Amino acid sequence: MVGLTVLLILSAVAQAEVYVEGFLGGTTASGLGSSSFHQTDLPQQDGTLPFPDSSLKVNNNAAVAPSIIGGGRVGYWFVPNGALGLNYPPWMKYFGVYTDVSYQNLNVNEQSVSVADYNDFGVFQGNFPGKFYSRGYVVTWAFMFAARYGFLPDDKVPFGRLQPWVAVGPAILFTGMKPKATIYAGPIIGAVANPGWQSAVVPALVVDAGIRYMIFKNLSIDVSFRYRYAQPNFNFSFTDINGFPSHLNFSPTYNLFSGMAGIAYHF
Repeated sequence: MVGLTVLLILSAVAQAEVYVEGFLGGTTASGLGSSSFHQTDLPQQDGTLPFPDSSLKVNNNAAVAPSIIGGGRVGYWFVPNGALGLNYPPWMKYFGVYTDVSYQNLNVNEQSVSVADYNDFGVFQGNFPGKFYSRGYVVTWAFMFAARYGFLPDDKVPFGRLQPWVAVGPAILFTGMKPKATIYAGPIIGAVANPGWQSAVVPALVVDAGIRYMIFKNLSIDVSFRYRYAQPNFNFSFTDINGFPSHLNFSPTYNLFSGMAGIAYHF
């Protein structure tokens, strides 16, 4: 991170193939996985006798609601007349670095779920119907290593106006979740897990691929695809609506797919 920041600062001084970009797009995702809900007591299906220390697995592996993603980027290509007069080899013009920050919502709309109940000895107690939804967000700060190739060169843009590119790198992912699970014991509500917000900061993997077109020497448009992978963990402790001490563990797997379009200014 420090090295990448230094490179970007030095490149800004040299003003050689530095660019700033804003982008906007949409995101979808695969299912987030299941959550585990533990209570000291839970009513039987007839609403009378409790299960001692029940553990419930809420099978809520449903797709995340589509959302809008937006952000900004600063990048640098290693051209031969690079930072502070460093004479990079000509082949390094095909490579570069960039960092960007993006924001999006990460919501799961309300859905029917199956809830499997186990006692403290791991013995299956039965299935319950339920409802689940979640509200959330994701902020991604990515540090990317990129490669490009140029087509359609001319005197204004010798490298080529059409530039397909790929990139991969680590990221810091700031995320928050507010899940809610309602479990029905027969005709009545047996439990509600509604613990409020919790945030997490975790590492992530980011892979980008796109194509850039240089409209002018200093202005370009870009269309790209982004994949992000991360595994945050949320642990909630709270009191259920029935007054039972409860705990909710939600360890989703983020597989986020984004399509984006951007416009960049090149120095």
